[in-house]
Amino acid sequence: MKNNKLIIILCLCLGFVHAQDILRIEYEMKYFNPIPEGRNTDADFKLAANTFNDMIYDYELFIKGNQTLWKRIPHLREEGVVIIGDQHYFFTPPDDRTYLSNFEKNTLIYPHYKGKEGFVETIATANWQLERTESNFIGYKVYKATIPDANDAEIYALYTPEIQSKAGPWRSNGLPGLILYYKETYPDGFSIEFKANKIENFDKKVDFELFKDYTIMTREEFQKKMQERKEKFGEDYGRGVDTSD
Repeated sequence: MKNNKLIIILCLCLGFVHAQDILRIEYEMKYFNPIPEGRNTDADFKLAANTFNDMIYDYELFIKGNQTLWKRIPHLREEGVVIIGDQHYFFTPPDDRTYLSNFEKNTLIYPHYKGKEGFVETIATANWQLERTESNFIGYKVYKATIPDANDAEIYALYTPEIQSKAGPWRSNGLPGLILYYKETYPDGFSIEFKANKIENFDKKVDFELFKDYTIMTREEFQKKMQERKEKFGEDYGRGVDTSD
């Protein structure tokens, strides 16, 4: 009887560890893109642009050991088009791609929008300046960090040492704890921010090998291939060849 109880306890423990193997963090992303003076003065366009500036886009970050998977959650909220009168205005987030990072190998894979190909490069870590002031964010103890040499941008983040991961939303990384809040602001008024709103242990399958069938190359090789493709498209179009594919 005692042995049976021990087996049950071990099974429960193993199941608990397995369930916590993957951490899922949900982020809200909001960006503000000011309309330049003297351009797009149409009142309806301005109304549409301001509507999109008020929109929130949803993303999720999966963490398993040293691997992370970043992706957008489509259609979690109404997004993509604003209809004003008989006009349809389409806006998309600044970056809609899925990223796969491996902090052990120090690599980040960028897939192309079309086709099964992409490129890999070394994870770029910024020169963060850490502050000692402690605060609280969605129930976690957090600390502020800034990047003082980020060209014209003002960048700051809130990270929690309570979750030991170098990861963060979008392409942010490199802090001694998971980044729960991240914001970039530029002199022209453009800004983008990510806020974590949910953290959970995830017990469903997450495919960290989703790019295994892709042709992955260096950034230089990828850019060269894209340029060759662009030139071929121009030549084919000039000769009247169907380029609709």
